[in-house]
Formats: sequence, C-alpha cells, structure tokens
Amino acid sequence: MKTSLNQTPCPAVADSKAAGASPASRSEIPPLDFGKEGFRPKRENWVPAVRTIQLSDNFLCFYIGRDGKAGSPILGADDNNWGQFDLTIGTACYVLFKGKEAVVIDTLLLPEQARFVRWRLESLGVEQFTVINTHMDMDHTGGNAVFADSTIIASKGTYAALVKYKDRIESGTMFGLPATNPLVFPNKLIEKDTEINLAGFDLKLIPVEGHQEGGVLCTLVPAYQAMILGDLAEDNLVYVIQPQDIETHIAESRRLLTSYDFEYVFPGHGSPDRIARGEYRKRLLEAAITYQERLVQRVHEPDYLDSHLKDFMADYFADGTLEYLEPYAAVHRGNTKTMYRQYNREKL
Repeated sequence: MKTSLNQTPCPAVADSKAAGASPASRSEIPPLDFGKEGFRPKRENWVPAVRTIQLSDNFLCFYIGRDGKAGSPILGADDNNWGQFDLTIGTACYVLFKGKEAVVIDTLLLPEQARFVRWRLESLGVEQFTVINTHMDMDHTGGNAVFADSTIIASKGTYAALVKYKDRIESGTMFGLPATNPLVFPNKLIEKDTEINLAGFDLKLIPVEGHQEGGVLCTLVPAYQAMILGDLAEDNLVYVIQPQDIETHIAESRRLLTSYDFEYVFPGHGSPDRIARGEYRKRLLEAAITYQERLVQRVHEPDYLDSHLKDFMADYFADGTLEYLEPYAAVHRGNTKTMYRQYNREKL
C-alpha cells in the first residue's frame, strides 16, 4: 500500500504522532516558527535561519535560504563567497527518523546549520545518527563534523574527490568561501546499488554518475515512493562542472528515471513551498535531462551564448515543472560558455 506525503507543511514537529517522543518529552519541545524568526545559530556576523518542513510523520526537510532573511553576507558585502549564493537559491537536507534513530541526508553548508539539525532531532528523542552524503560539494558535506561520531555513508567516488581536494576545501579555495575546516570524511563507502535498513526504513542507495566529480548518491525511499536526488536535478537547471562527461551524465540520469519505481523527487535545491507540498515529481528529473541534452544539441547555434534560461527551458516553465529564479540565469550563461569551450575544443 503506497503512502502519500502530507500536503500541508508543519513548521514545528511537536504533534502526537512524532516518533520517539513520549507525552512528557513532547511538552518540552519549544513551539518555534522557523519560517519567520525561528532559531538562529550564530556565526560571527552571519545568522541564517533554519526552517523545518514536515513531509510526513517521520520525514523532515531542514531548509535554509530563499526567504529574504538570510542575514548579513558571510564575511562582508564585497566578499565573493558561494555560501551567500547558496542561500539565494535555497538548500535542503532531508531526514528520515523513527524512535531513537535518524538518517540525515546531507549536512548543509556550515557546522552551525548541522548543529541545529542535530539539536532538533535530539529534542525529538533521536540518539543514533547515520549520515548520507549525496556528493562532494561543501553545501552537502560542510556539516559533517557535527556527526563525526556517526556512520557517514558516501560513494567511493565522492570519498576519492574529497580526499583529492581536501586542502582546497579546508582553505576555502575550492569554490570560494566559506571554508570547510575541518573536513570530516565519510567512513562507509559503496560503489554499487545497496539495499540497507536505517531507522526502520528500507532504503536503496544508488550511485549515479552526474553533476560533480565522484557522482551523486541518490536515496530511494520505497515507503514514500520518493527519490532524494542531491544535485542531480535542481529547480531550475543542472550545474555543468564536467562538460567532457555530459553525455554520460545524461545517460545515467535517464537510467535513474526509467529503472526505479518512484513518484516524488526531492532536490537539494528547490522551492521550500513546493518541497513542502510534495510538488516535485519525476518530471523535474526529466527537465534536468532535457536541459543537458539541449546544451549539447544547440551548442553550434549562432545565438547559443546569448540564450536566456527562460527561453531555453520555456516549455518546462510554462507547464509549472520549473519555477523561474533569477540567479539561475547567470548559472545558465556559465553553463553555455563551459559547453561552448568544450565543443570547440572537440572540433579542434
């Protein structure tokens, strides 16, 4: 029997159905409103809000950004840091929990954010954590240090990439500030589809070549007919970091789309309202595939470098699959330049 996701967001998880919470412990959970002021862990002059979205009784999303309340820039108005952009497009981590156990899928950008996630879950009675890193990027591994006492699962490819770039990640020169220091590595590695039971959930961990060096580790949650995608698909597009491998990335994403049974998808970057309503479906992954295919197919067209994201993906914006967000227009321009250079390199 398929379980439907709750269509109504619930900012504070403190109802009678919360797993692992006795009536006495529930009364101790403060009724915070994370979507407004909420709990703000401090990081010098930067105090981002963390919101809690309840997707079902045992499935939460912790979300930062896209609310206009991200606080001051991480280091200063003139600093070029990707953390501030991450708040602009919004970032999510997902948690499955039952009783005293929880699975945390990605640990956000900063230890301060991950520390809030852990505190919130501990307030619900969770004592044992397992982390899954979808891929190597710091906005998905930056809070690993908060869970250094736990099992941290990743693909072998992601582990190798983190080892390779450790010095740059810890110095903040990989993609820019903020630095992730210390970087805590995954300690349980997989290299093929793996079925595992965590926190009472039967899960399938699926390594997929795509988006970033080392690929993306997707999590299939059959109980909810859900696939947690990391950055394999975003609302609006996919970052092209390895243009030489884009054909492989397209094929791998299509394999994920057609070879597994799921209905809902949960991206690492998307609208918090649409995540809360369970509005992202398989067509979001289809849009990511189509976007990459068009980058390849249209690279020889005269207006390729001047194309606008709104026009490039007009059909998916028109039918509501994608919800246009202005900062992604610059990412699209970067993607076309990256692919154009690769195309001309191959021609030569």
